[in-house]
This record gives sequence, structure tokens and C-alpha cells, in this order.
Amino acid sequence: MSWILYAIFTLSGVTALAFETLWFRQAGLTFGNSVWASSLVLSSFMAGIALGNGVAARFAARIRRPIVAYAVLEFVIAIVGLALVLTLPAMTDFIATLLRPFFERPWLLNGLRLGVGFVVLLAPATAMGATLPLVVRAMHAR
Repeated sequence: MSWILYAIFTLSGVTALAFETLWFRQAGLTFGNSVWASSLVLSSFMAGIALGNGVAARFAARIRRPIVAYAVLEFVIAIVGLALVLTLPAMTDFIATLLRPFFERPWLLNGLRLGVGFVVLLAPATAMGATLPLVVRAMHAR
């Protein structure tokens, strides 16, 4: 059973990196300028991993069935991650319309672009970060 869990967790990590790569591409199309998009994806990805890890480590002892919680998180990651890949390019016009009043103030415009993108990408990254403590908890219980 342990090797199956190791294999699943390894595939989960590979998938997380694939999502990150796709988000780099899609964020570049949505938010423009690859430097901004790269900073956005990397910062939200790392912050989400840290936040999810911290929250799950804090509350993992209270979870009675960590494998089930892990499976739920993986499902959330798959759904939200795929939705982001599909919808980020479609959000370009919406975000441009939303931020149009700030075009005269580039410092504010760029901050808002990063803030919106950061929040959008933070949710799946937080779920990704929560998976490791749950797997460790499950393995420790065995």
C-alpha cells in the first residue's frame, strides 16, 4: 500500500509542475509581459504551497481519514487547475475592462493586475501545499 501512495504522490507532484508551467503560459497571455506573469505565478505558487502546508500541518492531527482528505484536495486541484488553464485566456477582456480606469497610473495598474492574478492562482496552490502533510500523516498512521 505504501508504494501506491508514493506513486500517487509523485504523479501529483509532476501534475503540479505541469499546472505551474501551463499557468505561466496562460498568465502571460492574460496579464501580459512575461516578466510580470512569471513573477505572479511563481509568487502565488510558492505562497500557496507554504500556506497550504502550514494550514494542513496545523490541522492534520484532527483529520481522521487523511487519505480521503488528500483525495478531496487532489480533486479540487484538478478541477480548479484545469478551469484556470481554460479560463485565464478568456479573462483577458474582462480584466482589461475592469482595470481600464487605471491605465493612466501604471504603478496602480500593475499592482492590481498582480493582485487579481495572485488571488486567482492562490487557491489551487494552497490545496497543492496541503497535500504533503496529509500524506505524511497517513504514512505515520500506518
